[in-house]
Parts: sequence; C-alpha cells; structure tokens
Amino acid sequence: MATGRVQALSPEPTALGLTLMGTGIRIAAAYSLAWPQQCAVVVQKVAYGWGITDHSVAVMVTAGRLFARKMKIPPSLPEEGTPPRLPDAVFSGAVSVVSGQWRAGVWRYADGRSVVAVYHPKSIAVPRQIFHSAVPILGLSYFPAPDTRGGAYTIWQKLPDKSYRVIMMNWTEEGL
Repeated sequence: MATGRVQALSPEPTALGLTLMGTGIRIAAAYSLAWPQQCAVVVQKVAYGWGITDHSVAVMVTAGRLFARKMKIPPSLPEEGTPPRLPDAVFSGAVSVVSGQWRAGVWRYADGRSVVAVYHPKSIAVPRQIFHSAVPILGLSYFPAPDTRGGAYTIWQKLPDKSYRVIMMNWTEEGL
C-alpha cells in the first residue's frame, strides 16, 4: 500500500469525468493514485460509507500521501427496504446525508458510468441525480458538517488503466 503514487489533479469537473447536476456542489480536491506493481486494494464498507482499504483499515489521502486509519467496521444500517430504481442502472449502495432521512446512493450502468442521487428510503419517488461519473464509482462516503446543512463527499473512481482517482466535494444540500 505504501508504494502508491499520489498526484494532485485539477478540480475541473470535466477533467475528472464528472457532470455536476445538483446545486451547491464544489470540488475541493482531487488526486490520482497508482501503484507500480499489483496491490491488493479493495473497497470495503467502513464508517459513514465506503473506503479503499487494505487489511481492513480505511485509507485516506492526506497531504499527497496515503494515510491508514485503524477503525472498527460498524454494522450495516437497519433495513430500509428496496432502494428506488433508476432505468437501466444497478444500485450499488448508499450513505446517510444530514437533512432529514435522506440517503445518497450510487447506481451503475452496464457501460461503466455511475450516478450519485439522493432519495428518501422507502419512497417511490425517482431519486434526484446530483452528479454523474463517466467511469465507475467504487466508493462513496459522506461526512456531515457539524454546524450547517451540508457536508463533504469523497468518491473513488476506477480508471481503465487500473489506477484510481479520489475526489473530495463539498455540498451544501441545497434543494433538499
């Protein structure tokens, strides 16, 4: 894991394969990650969402380096029923957001594209799409802000060359 190369990227959405559809979203930082040799890195459920892990520890990018944080993996959220459907897409998972009982979920299409949308559990309403990714999203986490409606998303994208991108976005939860 420690041999990973981390490089800062421009926070321009189109350069990161993103289309921002929701209001109040701003890309704060983005990094590319690659390993010079085969690395046993997996996506695993960790506190407040999904993270890239090795040996069951959450891994974050801090100051251009990979930083491992030891934490216990919490139990899954209580059963919330079947998530809403998006045409031709398969639901991957969801995380809680601050406002009410909203969730932010990831849906994947057969061609590898992904979409992140917000919805209410057990609702039959169509999820509100907030951003699209031209490449697969492997992980999504959401960290709520302590004093305002909003927080920060972190997404992990898998690129065709087997490298990854990690993108941090601030979201004000406008429109919920």
